[in-house]
Amino acid sequence: MADDVTDREPEDPELLEALAIRRWSRRVDIVIVVLLGAASFLAAWAGYQAGLWANKKSDVTVMAEGYRAAAGRASITGYQERQIDIALFMGWLEADNRGDARMANMYEARFTSQLQTAFAAWLATDPLNNPDAPLDPFRMAECQVPQLRQAAMMDDQVSALNVQARWCGAQSEAYIFITLLLAVVLFFGGVCTKIGWRPAQLTMLLVAWALFVYCLFLVATLPGQDDLPVTSEAPALLESMLATPAG
Repeated sequence: MADDVTDREPEDPELLEALAIRRWSRRVDIVIVVLLGAASFLAAWAGYQAGLWANKKSDVTVMAEGYRAAAGRASITGYQERQIDIALFMGWLEADNRGDARMANMYEARFTSQLQTAFAAWLATDPLNNPDAPLDPFRMAECQVPQLRQAAMMDDQVSALNVQARWCGAQSEAYIFITLLLAVVLFFGGVCTKIGWRPAQLTMLLVAWALFVYCLFLVATLPGQDDLPVTSEAPALLESMLATPAG
């Protein structure tokens, strides 16, 4: 009798349906467990990368601020030196107009190195007789204040670092976006187990997997930490650039 019941049970439609539902649920559970585990790991990785890029952005921003401050100090030093050169040249011009060669030589001896070079080139143009000569030595190409040139170079470096900081911020935001998408994946993966209607469950599961694959693609295409080389040149280089040249 028991054997007859056993032989008849697999032919019972309700039992067959229950077995099919159980097999389906087991397979879905396996797929969901794999999805949730992989999505959780990728979400943690994306959050970690977002933090790294945010820290790199902060480091680059701090470096840019250092260059900006150094450029300001170099500009002040350069303009102060230019004002001294102007005062010395005006003193020389007044002494030369008076015919006081001793005072003129004294002023000329105190010119900075760049003004001495520009002054010699300016005198070579015969400014007293040549109407096409520059009006003063400060208009000569040789009259370049090193600090002002260094300030311009550091301003360019500030602009480049600001671009890099924005780029790092964009990478951090991209990883945050991936983390948000993975949160949706985890939500869909958790909710679909509570849905009894198989088509809706399958649809949510497929959408969750599609989003997960898309997140994998985004992570694979985003740059790594080594793709943005930022040299830390800070104190020594900046101090050397600010040093007043001898002469």
